[in-house]
Amino acid sequence: MKNIRYYFSLAALLPVMLGGCASNPGGAPKPVKSDKCDLLTFAIDGQNNGLERSIEFAIDQEARTVKGVYTTETMPDQPEKMIPTFTIDGERARIDGVIVESGRPKLSFAEDFYFVVLAENGDTRTYRVSLEWNYEKGNTETGDLLTFSLNGERNGLESSVDFTIDKDALTVKGVYTTATMIRPPDAMAPTFRIDGVEARIGDETIESEVSEISFDDEFDFVVETSGGDEKTYKVSLDWQYTGSLSGDCNLETFRLAAANNPGLKSNVGFTLDGNTLTFSARYLSWITGDEPWMLVPEFTTTGEKVLVEGREVTSGVTPISFAEDISMTVVAENGTEKVYTVSIVCPQINSELPVLHLSDITASQITSKDMYIKSNLEMYSLTSSMGRWSPSDGKVEIRGRGNSTWGLPKKPYRLKFPEDFSPVGLNHTEAKDLLEKKV
Repeated sequence: MKNIRYYFSLAALLPVMLGGCASNPGGAPKPVKSDKCDLLTFAIDGQNNGLERSIEFAIDQEARTVKGVYTTETMPDQPEKMIPTFTIDGERARIDGVIVESGRPKLSFAEDFYFVVLAENGDTRTYRVSLEWNYEKGNTETGDLLTFSLNGERNGLESSVDFTIDKDALTVKGVYTTATMIRPPDAMAPTFRIDGVEARIGDETIESEVSEISFDDEFDFVVETSGGDEKTYKVSLDWQYTGSLSGDCNLETFRLAAANNPGLKSNVGFTLDGNTLTFSARYLSWITGDEPWMLVPEFTTTGEKVLVEGREVTSGVTPISFAEDISMTVVAENGTEKVYTVSIVCPQINSELPVLHLSDITASQITSKDMYIKSNLEMYSLTSSMGRWSPSDGKVEIRGRGNSTWGLPKKPYRLKFPEDFSPVGLNHTEAKDLLEKKV
């Protein structure tokens, strides 16, 4: 009987003991975390990623692969990165350890990558994602010019220009209205799309947003297909300036800067005669170089452009011949013109007399009428190629000469050549006198 009472007491206590172990303080059971971690859908939206159509990926749950295929005749290479959309039966997804959301990450599909779905309970399932990009180049291009425009910001315009394409007439026309820019920039880079393999202007292949083109005149734009067919479009830009045109056409300053003309020892300033509209200057120093008469001027003007012999010249850039007086035409915005004459006195470039240059001594070093000193000599004539002398021909000797004239500011000299020589067509002799009036 003692044993029976013992088991009865234990049985009576058992429900109390089990209840105390199975219950939480609140009395509700703990939730069970889901072990679901499936990738349900995976796609790339065509419109949002610059594709002709969307890509739906096939998901193999057993092999855990996600495969997409895209075939195109117009895009040889896939975009560098694209944004996928997806749905999962799980808590979250990650790629390379980074949590990702549908429609948010920009991913490269150039190589396969792993897509991991995480369950609430910590389980994971890993899928291998791949995209097969098939470019099938064929002879299906139409040769059409699909779009053509000028981006305003890229080309320094106040606004962009969208051109109208007439595929029947093969014309491409744009209109730009402005109150601040009289003429279009010298060159602009258009943005365009073609249904073909190449675009050309003349014999030059051009690229969208890269190649710069002048829009001053109408030009031919050629689209070529892979089959060799071509379509030629006439491209024109109607530039409409609505502001007022100035009639100012003054040439205000003119000079030769040594910085733009390495042969000059110093800057050369020109003086304006307002009555004759003539800029004049003197330069008596030696100008080094093979063509000393070709110099680059700097000038300021109130006109729109400056012409020399009908050719536009740019200050500090365009070289001009100063061998003769120059006629410079300043053209105003409204077409008014004013002609200026530019003249320089420089024996080396606009004199019929030969010019001598002692390159390694100065006149102050020649102090004797008896003792010769040696020097390198350059003898140059604008009108004759005969009888010239250069340092490579050897050094010459020079001394003073004369009586009363030796005391004058302009002194005469005697020049001795190392060999029998006829300078610039004179008679043969070993010595030549440089009289004071020629020095």
